[in-house]
Amino acid sequence: YEESAKLLYQEIDYQNEAKNAIRFKNQFKGIEWIKVPEVYEEYTTPRVITMEYVPSVKISDVEKIEEMGLDRLKLAERSAASYLEQLSRHGFFHCDPHPGNIGVDAGIPGGRLVYYDFGMMDEISGDLKTGLVDLILGIYEFDPDTKDTTKDVLAAAEKMGILDP
Repeated sequence: YEESAKLLYQEIDYQNEAKNAIRFKNQFKGIEWIKVPEVYEEYTTPRVITMEYVPSVKISDVEKIEEMGLDRLKLAERSAASYLEQLSRHGFFHCDPHPGNIGVDAGIPGGRLVYYDFGMMDEISGDLKTGLVDLILGIYEFDPDTKDTTKDVLAAAEKMGILDP
């Protein structure tokens, strides 16, 4: 209950959301295929957030995405890369990635991911973060014929605290 109440109050504190949006935008600075609306801090209060208007199409609207001539495979790759970057490099990530909070636009060739709603964000660090990176690499590098990474994956799970030694 306490965790749910804490998250709910963070979700409706728009100054907190503005801070999260700015931090998220900064961690993707220079990556042209991710768009985070500008936050107008001078017009933001705990009960009102003021942001740049950035129209987009829901990431789940395949028909409109195809009508726009966007590359669905490229968008899928960018989506996966975005989350890997959030989790493994920065540790600060968007916790509410449904189609209402992630859109796409034609801002660059192939399409751009547009993120909205930064009320539910979280952060991982330390052993959990490094363990997650090790886990992902172990799964990715696994090849039953040439590279058995099972021990690496299990060690990563132990480091993360999800598996007892």
